[in-house]
Amino acid sequence: MMHILEKYMFNYLLLILNFYNMIKKLSFLLGATLLSALTTNAQDFGLASSAKTKANDRIVDSKSMIPMRSAKGLLFEDDFSSNDGWALGTSWAIGAAVAEPAVDHTPTGDNGIMACPLGTDYTNGMSRTEATSPVIDCSSLIAATLSFWSFSGCESSSWDHMGVDVYNGSSWETIWSNSGSFQESAWTYYEFDVTAQAAGNANFQIRLYLGPTDVSVTYSGWAIDDLALSFPEDHDLGVTTFVPTFVVFGNDATPQVTVHNFGGNAETAYSVTFIIDGTAYSETVNVTNTINIGDDAIVEMPVWSSPAEGSYPATAYVTVASDGFSGNDTLILNIEVVDVQVAYGFNAYAGTVPLGPLTVTLPDGHLTSITENTGLFWAGGDWADGAWYVVQYSTNILLVVDPVTGTPTEIDTMSGYYMTGLAYDVTSDIMYVSAWDGAGSVLYTVDLATAVTTLVGTCLADGLIIGLACDDAGNLYGIDLIYDNLLSINKATGAATVIGSLGVDINYAQDITFDRDNDILYGTLYSGSGGLYEINVTTGAVTLLNNFVSEVTGFAIPYGAAQDYTVTFTVTDGSNLLDGANIYINSTTLTTVSGVATIDLENGNYNYTVELTGFYPESGTVVVDGADVSEDVTLTAVLGIDVLNANIGVYPNPSNGIFTIAVDQKYTLEVLTISGEVVYTQELVNNKNLVNLDQYAGMYILRLTSSDQTFMSKIVIE
Repeated sequence: MMHILEKYMFNYLLLILNFYNMIKKLSFLLGATLLSALTTNAQDFGLASSAKTKANDRIVDSKSMIPMRSAKGLLFEDDFSSNDGWALGTSWAIGAAVAEPAVDHTPTGDNGIMACPLGTDYTNGMSRTEATSPVIDCSSLIAATLSFWSFSGCESSSWDHMGVDVYNGSSWETIWSNSGSFQESAWTYYEFDVTAQAAGNANFQIRLYLGPTDVSVTYSGWAIDDLALSFPEDHDLGVTTFVPTFVVFGNDATPQVTVHNFGGNAETAYSVTFIIDGTAYSETVNVTNTINIGDDAIVEMPVWSSPAEGSYPATAYVTVASDGFSGNDTLILNIEVVDVQVAYGFNAYAGTVPLGPLTVTLPDGHLTSITENTGLFWAGGDWADGAWYVVQYSTNILLVVDPVTGTPTEIDTMSGYYMTGLAYDVTSDIMYVSAWDGAGSVLYTVDLATAVTTLVGTCLADGLIIGLACDDAGNLYGIDLIYDNLLSINKATGAATVIGSLGVDINYAQDITFDRDNDILYGTLYSGSGGLYEINVTTGAVTLLNNFVSEVTGFAIPYGAAQDYTVTFTVTDGSNLLDGANIYINSTTLTTVSGVATIDLENGNYNYTVELTGFYPESGTVVVDGADVSEDVTLTAVLGIDVLNANIGVYPNPSNGIFTIAVDQKYTLEVLTISGEVVYTQELVNNKNLVNLDQYAGMYILRLTSSDQTFMSKIVIE
């Protein structure tokens, strides 16, 4: 009987744990009613997995994390070869590294670390436990830096908690805490500017904490080594980053360099230099605005105009008088200039770009913020008739978004269950909406002018369609968050059929959309970290294109390939069609045949120049605006031209001493008097060559000599 009861209780506990993990996976939607008063962060509502893996996905507060700087002096350091005054709470230990990590960071090989716990993962259901340093007297400091090496891991702060506090003399302040789930696989350097808390503080302390933790999924917890509290050089500026590192071909770029004051004094004069290899760009900006201790300054450089496609190593460096440390003066990164397609989305959580609307370049998946928006994220999106439509998370408000500014305009609130995805059918001009009814997923249509919805039917009785997409032929697809499948959806009934497994465990908010022009299904999927994926619509299998960390939703790709129109040039001398005229337009050279040349161009304004030996050049602008264009060009003959052969001409003749010689290959020009004396020589290239003899007057002989022929002509200089 006892065994039966034990088995019953065990199965009951398993049922509770499985239900708890399912709640984690569905909390994206439960958050709308249960958690909306607590947060608007996508992962706090998040679609967390019941089978998380230890992804190396550390998310660090960028305001606290700063690059390495020189330490002029060490006020406190600890390699944890022994306990030098730390107060250790439950599960904390200072001792030899055992596993994860197996060896410490200190190069002396003492193998000592401080960990919680030591040599194993932390447990479920832990209460908060702390390790507190001895008191450190910082009363003489005007600036301070805390640093340490970490080999740690923790589940998302939605469930488990870890962080670093410091004592500012009157209270404890948190300077770092975990956000997304992460597991470090190597010793990782951390550095924090604690000037505000330590400078002048005789009772400074450091405290690390772990917990509380929830009832499922564990990570390695804390493992740290070589902790130090240092004070900086008197003068030390460094370059921490610069933008852009990615430029869409056809656009200008304005480099911006971020300079940080790592030193112990405010700086009032310094310079920033920016050099782009392979170009003529080399600019220096002298700065006289004060940069205080611990502050950043963003220095805007001159514009880099119309860079060509390619990869350009770029160097930014800062110069300041009496710089005490040169190791952080210079930063070298590559700038990629790429001709790409631009898509749109919303960063709902984490990554290197601000929360809010952004662009996604295809197919490389580079993210660029449009503007910051820390409000409710956009759960699903699609492009329809030239506009970006999205549904706001938890409110069901249908929005249309300006893709240039990222500004949303409210249409109205859609009635129905919790909306999760949008997909526009270009074959019927119908927008479809997926929604979760608390057990499964249903399909609606929505009027884009009024936001009025109409129920189509049930897609899944058990499952959650988190993203919706429709291809150029009108085929509707979805992805199931619970079972990680790609689905085909019947637009008439809503019924969903499994195509195949995605091959990744998707969690939290995400979206899918079609590149209709190229018939490619893309997904901004989240599986421990966000990334751009291509999805095979035959098998469901995904291919990772770029791991960009951020949790991107509201995904939409503009469609409708730009149409080309034919521009027809007809070149005459006023009455006769002219053959062999060169037309220079849109980086292309056309040559007339029977007086006519054509080119296909998109809508736009295009400058052109027409040239033909023996005629004055003619320039103009052709405007393409939704229709084919005929452009007639009349060339005016140059008076007094001498044509030496079909490809050599001298004009004007007579001249004022300045004239042109057009040749078809390299020649040496000699100008002779009537008596045969050479008075001038010039090398002629394969093109039009300007000759200046305005210091001469009268009649002269022109002799043109190449490697295999010689031509002679008279020239009259008036």
